[in-house]
Amino acid sequence: IPARADNVFTNLGESTDVNLTIERTDDTARMETVVVSGSALQVAQVATGPSSTYNLATLEDAPAMNRDIKDIIRIDPRVYVDEAFNDAINCAGANPRYNSLTVDGVRLNDNFGLNSNGYPTERIPFSYDSIQQVSVELAPFDVNYGSFTACNINAVTKTGSNEFHGGLFFDYTDDSLTGDETDGVKRDLGSFEEKRYGVNIGGPIIKDKLFF
Repeated sequence: IPARADNVFTNLGESTDVNLTIERTDDTARMETVVVSGSALQVAQVATGPSSTYNLATLEDAPAMNRDIKDIIRIDPRVYVDEAFNDAINCAGANPRYNSLTVDGVRLNDNFGLNSNGYPTERIPFSYDSIQQVSVELAPFDVNYGSFTACNINAVTKTGSNEFHGGLFFDYTDDSLTGDETDGVKRDLGSFEEKRYGVNIGGPIIKDKLFF
């Protein structure tokens, strides 16, 4: 009887074990030969360092006012977003330029050191709605990562599915929704109005093979 495992969910940076049991229906039933080989690890598995992972539910429910992953990773008490310094990311007090940003395992760093915000661009270089999970790993002892001494911010994009799905958002603000007084001192903010909106959709092009 073929074995099958459903509803197996994995988290970024973590391994998942799936146990399968194959049984014969009766003594006369024929079963194909299954060969499983393996070897024991010669090293002990130890923690690679402090980390935190945020799944899709957190990304959708958290108040991301700027629609930026910085709004999410700042939940970690070891991460500080310096709003006075172009939203630079400080991990465990380290210099923001010592961080690394990867998207689906591909480095997306500011190699020339032109920006202080931790991105190679002035804004987030990918769509917030395209992210499935985000993890923050502080100086992990892992050969998968390197060339940084503060933290690695790893974002994983959404994968395709056989079901059509989508979402939309709309943000609005103006000067009437912003306070104009600090410690009894009036501030002239001027008149302004800002609207942000977007839509995303995904689904199958060829079932089980090609998605968008």
